[in-house]
Amino acid sequence: MRRIIAIAGAIISLSFTACGGSATNVDATLTASPSMTQNIGNCTDQQAQEGLATVTGQIASLSAGDYTGALTFSSRDYRAGVTPESFGAIIESDYALLTTDPRVRMQGCQPTPEGALILDVDVIGTTSSAQMRYALVREQGKWLIRVAGLTGGSLELPA
Repeated sequence: MRRIIAIAGAIISLSFTACGGSATNVDATLTASPSMTQNIGNCTDQQAQEGLATVTGQIASLSAGDYTGALTFSSRDYRAGVTPESFGAIIESDYALLTTDPRVRMQGCQPTPEGALILDVDVIGTTSSAQMRYALVREQGKWLIRVAGLTGGSLELPA
């Protein structure tokens, strides 16, 4: 069984409703594109942009080996239960793709009735890719990652 981690959230099993609507692809190379003008799923443009900026910001920190910085994109609940060292160990062990400066392509965004955002993204490295789902909560006026995990299979890309 694959371990689901909180890239910036509690270690819990994801049981969120899949993002509705047709998936619209939006590529981001570790930055949210300010020119994104369409809704992704049922999120507003602003929600999608801010959520994607959080995800790509954390991945940029992970790629730089800055686990302390990566945790700044995490919710309070998650930060309270993990050290930068233990967080880094989980990432390096189970999510090494996130440390390779991958591209991120948003597949969907869905607000929840509780006020969270669910983002489905493809993480695309040079030799592999993975589908991930992030649950973000609004804290301190910004979206922070509460939990994340693999949703589809990861696959090796041809050389």
